[in-house]
Amino acid sequence: MRSTEFSQAPENKEEKKNFLKAYSPNIKNVLLLTIDQFDDKKLLSSDGKKQFAEALKKSLNDLFKEQGDKEKIKGKNVNLIEDILFTSFIIQ
Repeated sequence: MRSTEFSQAPENKEEKKNFLKAYSPNIKNVLLLTIDQFDDKKLLSSDGKKQFAEALKKSLNDLFKEQGDKEKIKGKNVNLIEDILFTSFIIQ
């Protein structure tokens, strides 16, 4: 993990983009671990997709809070992810 200093929680679009870029390897890891918790049968249902979106949102925001605490980001909980939107959903 490269060291990136943030004096406060990112607020504008550019700061959020830089924050996400700095934690890209951690984000990919969390995404893969979360995806692995859901099987194809569960994801076929609408409820399964909603649960998946909520799990992704929670996992990512937990990561950002943990990293924010480590970086001593001042301010509120770092909830960068407000919602997960799927534009397409392919199950193989």
